[in-house]
Amino acid sequence: MTFDIHIITCAKTYTRIPSLLKNLRPLYTNIGFNNLKIFVRGDVGDSNLEFDERLWEEHISSIYYILAKNIHIVHSGSSSDLSAHRNANLLKADERVIFPKRPLTNPEKSLINKHYNSLLQVSLPTVVLEDDSHMSSQNPSDILRFIQDFADTHFINLSSMKTLPYYGKVSKTPYGLPYLISPLGMTRTTAAYAVGPRVANSFISSFFPISLPADLHLQRLLCISRIPGVSLKDDLWINNSLEGLEQSSIQ
Repeated sequence: MTFDIHIITCAKTYTRIPSLLKNLRPLYTNIGFNNLKIFVRGDVGDSNLEFDERLWEEHISSIYYILAKNIHIVHSGSSSDLSAHRNANLLKADERVIFPKRPLTNPEKSLINKHYNSLLQVSLPTVVLEDDSHMSSQNPSDILRFIQDFADTHFINLSSMKTLPYYGKVSKTPYGLPYLISPLGMTRTTAAYAVGPRVANSFISSFFPISLPADLHLQRLLCISRIPGVSLKDDLWINNSLEGLEQSSIQ
């Protein structure tokens, strides 16, 4: 398998790159590694991206059946399906509190810009990482085989699901890796994921307009294109910002 790595960073957190590259060494010294690209700028003025904060409520509502299920799992510990009544009540009770309408900050816009530019340059199966991600001790060869199996057809979540859970059918690869698969891809963070050209092109074709932060915007794109998703059942990449180990660059 031939693959690329894209790293999303910014000027104020660029000092994380040496440590991240050291952590990624088992991947980019792999025989299949092709190219590494680092996306640093991504300032709001770099691209004429179409932001429209007036669409916040419409866009949140379009993915809220997914967000509500995660709220339910977090509070109940159960991944059972929500009833329509319960879903509607969650929407009324939680949308205003958890997802209040607001304009995106300039760092949030910059982050989306960099992910968009990364997607434009996906020509091979590509691992996309923000600079606060940290690869765990999984076997790199198994990771790459997993990406090879699914990159053409699925959104591959590579981030830890500790904070907000991922749900799906438990399966196992022929080489023994347990994973979760669902009819619709799920994203809780854009810290670490993998996509192939077909999935990247689907995102690009429906990318605009933008009203939500990167993780929620990506979830909306997954819904629009009905792209299925997979995630390794065990932690693969840890999001250091979510774990409180680093400060997010958008804060």
